[in-house]
Amino acid sequence: MTQRSAVYVSLGLTTFVLVLLWSILSRLAGPSNDPPQTSLVGSAATTVAVATTPARVLPPETTSSVSAPTITPNVATAIGLAHAPGATLLREPEVVDFDGVLAYEVLLDRGQIYVAATSGQVLQSTVPTLAVSSGREWGGERSERQRSGHDRDRQRERHNREHDDDDD
Repeated sequence: MTQRSAVYVSLGLTTFVLVLLWSILSRLAGPSNDPPQTSLVGSAATTVAVATTPARVLPPETTSSVSAPTITPNVATAIGLAHAPGATLLREPEVVDFDGVLAYEVLLDRGQIYVAATSGQVLQSTVPTLAVSSGREWGGERSERQRSGHDRDRQRERHNREHDDDDD
């Protein structure tokens, strides 16, 4: 290994250790008491204002009086990501007081999901949901588009049968 490579490796390791220490110390320092901020999340079509901290983060001394979480932050993350397929986690889930219930606040790029820390139940989600059509709408009726596609298929089959009979 050349001296230049050794310097680059040591710089990389030093940077990694400093970032790791900074993240540990910032996590131990606890949450800040800043007022809730609003950020804008949007696409080309719409812009939606999302509150970044709507629930109250529990200080360390209050968590002792409340029952301890039975699920881990990793499980809360998995539940949140399963509730919003394709979403990306923006930060590690935090334990918050959600209307008197101990919950994890899972912050995703598409919104926030509150997962009960004792049961794993999704309490609230600000993630927009896409309506998935089962192909049957309003009392089991098929849509006009599906009927016309089905009718074209039937006509094609009838046409093929008639022409197959002509060949014999």
